[in-house]
Amino acid sequence: MPASTLNEHRRTRRAFLWIAIVAVLLFAALSAAWFVLAQRLETATSQWLTRSAQSGVLVSCDNQDVFGYPFRLGVRCDATGVDAGAAGTTLTAGALRTAGQIYDPTRFVAELDGPLVVDTAEAPPLDLRWRLAQASAHVWTTGLDRLSLLVEAPEIALAEPAAGRRPLARSDRLEAHVRRRGDALDIAVSDRGIVMLEPALAGLPTFDVSADASVEGAAGWLTGQAGATLGEALAGRTGTIRSLKIALAPPGGTGGASNAVAAPASAEISGPFQVSADRRLSGSFEIALTDPGAIAALVGRLNPALAGTAGTVASAVGFAGRTEGGRTLIDVTVRDGQATLGFVPLGTIPPLR
Repeated sequence: MPASTLNEHRRTRRAFLWIAIVAVLLFAALSAAWFVLAQRLETATSQWLTRSAQSGVLVSCDNQDVFGYPFRLGVRCDATGVDAGAAGTTLTAGALRTAGQIYDPTRFVAELDGPLVVDTAEAPPLDLRWRLAQASAHVWTTGLDRLSLLVEAPEIALAEPAAGRRPLARSDRLEAHVRRRGDALDIAVSDRGIVMLEPALAGLPTFDVSADASVEGAAGWLTGQAGATLGEALAGRTGTIRSLKIALAPPGGTGGASNAVAAPASAEISGPFQVSADRRLSGSFEIALTDPGAIAALVGRLNPALAGTAGTVASAVGFAGRTEGGRTLIDVTVRDGQATLGFVPLGTIPPLR
């Protein structure tokens, strides 16, 4: 073999040897870093559980374990629970798995197994079940920046040990997304294919609901700086509703030629709003309707407190609405809970709870 060829082979072998050495060193460094981070995560989790207990909230994580070597890092529990004794609230659920990617430390994901049983002092215990429940979070220098939740096939029921579960409602897919935008918070929620199972509401058609809005000064909600109820959280705040929509399933189901015959009944609200310190709503809203009577009946059954206002709006559409794109549009003004169409009073919206 010529000397030049032999030298070339030697250089190639040395190159592969150095690549192998570097790879081994990198893997060793990664392994060492993982185990150091795993120890810190386990310590931080234990400290957080201790602080929660000291503040009166007992959080349980059965058989707590750190897992994910070598590229992920997370905590898993065989069963989870929260006992806020002072508030009279307890939650119990199945296994929890949380993880973050070593190469993307700003994003975390979590998956929770059901059922989730919620027991409060003010209401009967609830039993929530699902096919899949996942959440993801993005953190940045200001803390939690974005949060998303996906639940497939959720079902809510009353937990009645003596008589078994009493289903209330189920749906196909629930999604919720929130993100920080300066001091404001953008919120998008949708729940598709809702079926009411409570006997008093069992005759209602399948429907969808969705909301897309922003609330000024509400970025702190991502760090838990919100009220215990929606009314408390919104009190004294302003924002914009880009879309708040409820729609009945089309005749004949969710697909097929029947969709082309007539659009499903729907109502969509948009416009700026503000909520007073005593939780009364004000704003200028555009309401887009198809089949107003059907939507008014649905709203009235779901929330009897709004039945009168919904019925009045539906009856006013014929003389005050304008038609665009197959929908009837009307402009409604709300001042401290009093809704008007021009000079025509529509009814009173109760304070937000």
